[in-house]
Amino acid sequence: ANFHLADLHIHTPEDKQFRCPKEVDPSTSKGQNQIAQGYIQAAKNKNVTILAITEHNDVKWIDPTRKAARDTEITVFPGIELSADSGAGGIHIIAIFEPNTEATFLDDLITQLGLPRGQRFHSNGSPKLCNRALSDLVDFITTNGGLCIAAHVLRDKGILKAQSMTGEPRVKAWQNSKLFAAEIPQPRQQLSGFAKQVFDNSHALYRRGRPIAAIYSSDARSFDEIGSHATWIKLSSKSLEGLKQAFLDWESRIRHPTELPPERYSKIIAIGWDEGFLGGM
Repeated sequence: ANFHLADLHIHTPEDKQFRCPKEVDPSTSKGQNQIAQGYIQAAKNKNVTILAITEHNDVKWIDPTRKAARDTEITVFPGIELSADSGAGGIHIIAIFEPNTEATFLDDLITQLGLPRGQRFHSNGSPKLCNRALSDLVDFITTNGGLCIAAHVLRDKGILKAQSMTGEPRVKAWQNSKLFAAEIPQPRQQLSGFAKQVFDNSHALYRRGRPIAAIYSSDARSFDEIGSHATWIKLSSKSLEGLKQAFLDWESRIRHPTELPPERYSKIIAIGWDEGFLGGM
């Protein structure tokens, strides 16, 4: 198993807040290729070797990005960001799938969640909610081969912050054993108050069967943001099972970029010789 730098929350030009380079037109095939290549180059610049493309209710950019990553060390996980129905607003969940999962399969899953093609966004471009409550959505994604991560849990639309979700529904969703990880903005050791208790698994109400893994992602909406927040993940394989095992064993396999200890190994500083059999030639 080796540590890989991963950014598991990347947006695309389908997001109205995405900032494309001025010279790139994402509506053309040339522009789409430029953007996909831009993703991979941005990842290389930040030494990121694991990317997840996770647009709201959309899978359009998964295949171009995977194609651009061929013959590189970068592995692209296909994914979706979904908004669960919490009664008065959406709670965001990242769903990630095996690297070879067909984008059409994910597109069909979105449709099954009550979001048919052409009806996935409001007129202002904001994503519509799916037809599942949060805990039910986690179960649905897991049953269909995905891995769930709670997105930006300490911000708006995050499970621990959103005012639209409180009480038993929030607790039930947080305690779902199929929720493997949660995004936070800083090392878990720097958390305080309620958030610290929840992540330390010391909060009596929110206690889980095992503490949840904490990861750090960029939620990028431009090339420059890719890898700006990322996680060192020790993987035995670049697969969904590899990610799952790392999240279950987060104490030894998950690190904030500032926490990864430097590698220690022997190296030759200098070499020399005096006479020996070569001197007799």
